[in-house]
Amino acid sequence: MSDGYYFIGTVTQAGSRTLPDAEPIRIAYNDISPGYFKTLAIPLLSGRDFDRRDDAGSPPVAIVSEKLARHFVGDPVGQRIRLGKSDLREVVGVARDSRYANVKDAPREVVYLPLFQARPDGFWYAPSFEIRYAGSLPEVLRRVRESVERLDPQLVPFRLKTLEAQTQESLVRERLLALLASCFSGFALLLACIGLYGLMACIVARRTSELGLRIALGASPTQIRRTVMRDSARTVTIGALAGLLAAISAARLLASQVHGLDPTDPGVLAGSTATLLLLTSFASYLPARRATRIDPATALRQE
Repeated sequence: MSDGYYFIGTVTQAGSRTLPDAEPIRIAYNDISPGYFKTLAIPLLSGRDFDRRDDAGSPPVAIVSEKLARHFVGDPVGQRIRLGKSDLREVVGVARDSRYANVKDAPREVVYLPLFQARPDGFWYAPSFEIRYAGSLPEVLRRVRESVERLDPQLVPFRLKTLEAQTQESLVRERLLALLASCFSGFALLLACIGLYGLMACIVARRTSELGLRIALGASPTQIRRTVMRDSARTVTIGALAGLLAAISAARLLASQVHGLDPTDPGVLAGSTATLLLLTSFASYLPARRATRIDPATALRQE
């Protein structure tokens, strides 16, 4: 929930499995209070949630994530888990997997600890408070400030934001990279269209006498246009196929950077290819149209 902390540790015992010192399970952990899972709508798959009894005077307990539960033999509820070398706890629940740090990460092994049992002497970090609300955000924020002021007028709430806003902020770098990539892609597409236009204009200029002879022999403007467009379509199709194969090959390198997305999505590839074909066809249409206006007499005199 906080973008300022990332708590990590190790598990050296999972139920009846004692792990070698060189091969512990690397985990993230979080200190939470009762009601955390309900507030964030994270379902408990088995066992119970923490409650007020889980304080410094009660036996140490923990809740594990679904992914960590797979390291146990059987249902982990009721079994023991050892954090580090000496922190032995009883597992009282299993929570469904969720992304721990940000939306880009894949779910990982997480251990949840009772807040007041884990830190009975205070906190070295600033805890976050999560509130599930209904209604307008300004009204909720006003009521939060009033509640804090009633508790202690000297306390000042800070960094108030919704999870939606926090998620958007966490994607700023990705959005910037996507914007830059889109700009470069658009520029590359523009260059491709300009290059194709120049290529076809050069081909039409070199075929002036041929096209003029065709017109003199009775070829209609539609036939001339079709001839030029067919040559252009052949060039564009070969280039599109080569680019498509290169894109699929490069997508394998990007697979690790786009978690949850398919870099070889057929819809995206088909849409990109169709856009390229459409724009390049338009770029080649102008030289084809110009070819239909060739004066046969002038073309034959040039020959």
